Amino acid sequence: MNGDGIEDVLATSSRQDFKITLLSKSLFLDKEGREYLAKWDILPSMCLLKFRYDVHVSKDNIEEFLLCLFRNQSFLEQFKVRTGRGKQEPLGSLKRMNTALENGLKIQFSLIPATVTNMGFFDRLYEHQVAREKGAILKCFPKDINGFPITDKLRLTLLDDQDDLYSIFSESDRKELIFKIFQHLCLGGPYCQYEDELEHYLNVTKDYYKNFVSVS
Repeated sequence: MNGDGIEDVLATSSRQDFKITLLSKSLFLDKEGREYLAKWDILPSMCLLKFRYDVHVSKDNIEEFLLCLFRNQSFLEQFKVRTGRGKQEPLGSLKRMNTALENGLKIQFSLIPATVTNMGFFDRLYEHQVAREKGAILKCFPKDINGFPITDKLRLTLLDDQDDLYSIFSESDRKELIFKIFQHLCLGGPYCQYEDELEHYLNVTKDYYKNFVSVS
């Protein structure tokens, strides 16, 4: 234990050592932001952890880093996943995870680009009449897509690949971290109370993106 973090654990891979420290469990939002997460029913399935590590991570060693992270005791105890029983459980408590650790853990991962530098990325939602100039989200004829009730043009844009609005974000746009955050917030959980104003989604997206990405 130390004054800066919760716990220090030295996780070792075959080629490189990473000292990984759990700094905090935090939603990275103010009170208003947390209230929106509750309203959108995202809190029950959300787990955010902040770690510090002592070796620069690049494309050359990211697999080694992830192997170390998934063997880190703090990560296994604190990182929670949604199980088939409809609740969150620590990753380290799952039988299949312990089996993987015993038999030789293998990692599959995808690199998510974070090249967007400002919120102008979402201006097209106004330009294509998904939302009015003052922020009101336009409605559409109700429909259902993969279990999501669609009642407005925002969710039509996010989910309906047969609709013209879907194409205002390219496939590369949709791979961006900021888009994934925005989409997750807009769709919410099973008991999500949707917003009528686009600004609320954009503000929380901006707050999260600033916390996740640093410009160097």
